Amino acid sequence: MATKFAKFVEWATDSKYIPLGSHCSLCDKKLGFFRTGFWSINAGSLADGALCEKCKARVEQLLATKREWMKASVLQKSSWNLFNTKNMHKMPLQTAKDMIAAKEAVDQESLAAFGSDKTSLFRIEDAIRVEPTAIQVGIARAKRLKNKVVVFGTVERGSFSKNSQVEIEQSNSTESTSVLDAYVYDCEENTIDVCLRANMGKHQLAAGERGWLVLDYESCVEVGNVIVG
Repeated sequence: MATKFAKFVEWATDSKYIPLGSHCSLCDKKLGFFRTGFWSINAGSLADGALCEKCKARVEQLLATKREWMKASVLQKSSWNLFNTKNMHKMPLQTAKDMIAAKEAVDQESLAAFGSDKTSLFRIEDAIRVEPTAIQVGIARAKRLKNKVVVFGTVERGSFSKNSQVEIEQSNSTESTSVLDAYVYDCEENTIDVCLRANMGKHQLAAGERGWLVLDYESCVEVGNVIVG
């Protein structure tokens, strides 16, 4: 009986426990019953704070993509290098605030580097070439998409949609091209292969969304760089 009670206490006081009526430590939003309850489902916790669903998602995204937006030399010296999406509940609140501030500084640098005339910015986290078959996507689309580059990442501002004219900012050059299609990533099963086969989605990525851009481009694309439009 004592063992069962000890396990219950451990479960009741673990990282998921957020008392009813708590406020988000980042935006000060009140965490209501239907949002979190006593044992949070949608909200999240830090070592010394609680996060609403929106702020939790923001911190998780920064942790998941930190190696793409933060210079490696800075990342190795930063305290948030110790944390990931699995142990986020152990991160101090101040560390989360520092990470958000660092990301905002990177965004400001991007804005200054690419000019105010560039209204949309997509940061590349991965890039692959695709070669779908006629059986998967039809003869016409298979021919059009053969060897095209698909980039995965996050829209940091603006939006990208099918037929958008964009520029790929590489280390030593800027390449102009167009977006053949755009797909939102919303679950682990939603891979680019599934999207291409189904030709589904709203064919647009808005600010804050993660997903794929199919580019009318066949050369190498550098991970960590950006696409602007």
